[in-house]
Amino acid sequence: MTIKELRSRTGLSQIKFSEKYGIPRRTVEDWETGKRTPPDYVLDMLTYIVSSEEVNHKAWVFYEYRDRKGSGSYKMFTDKAAAISYAKDQWASMCDCDKNSYLTDSVGEFWVAELPVIWDDISETFEPDFSEYSTAWNALDE
Repeated sequence: MTIKELRSRTGLSQIKFSEKYGIPRRTVEDWETGKRTPPDYVLDMLTYIVSSEEVNHKAWVFYEYRDRKGSGSYKMFTDKAAAISYAKDQWASMCDCDKNSYLTDSVGEFWVAELPVIWDDISETFEPDFSEYSTAWNALDE
């Protein structure tokens, strides 16, 4: 990953990126234009820091809750429309018997919500933070 790609992930301008991470703006500019190359350890450290900070980022999450143990499955999306479309496709693909079960069983539900994303060091992936799903809404209502 390059410094420019890393900075793009943060959504910061060169000036804000340099201020936040204590790197002279001219150095960031030189790294991005290829005039200079950052040491590997600096790039590795910045990658780690930016990845750790991404816990505050959010993603649209489709969640299917199926059993009384609280287990289910989820899929993350970058935008709301894609999450809703996926939820509606899931609903449309269910047979009538399944749909009736979902409507009468307090356990089964689909929902879509914008949730914070947490970096999981073990799997080295981003996972949704389900502790804030109180803002979830049924995707079929829209």
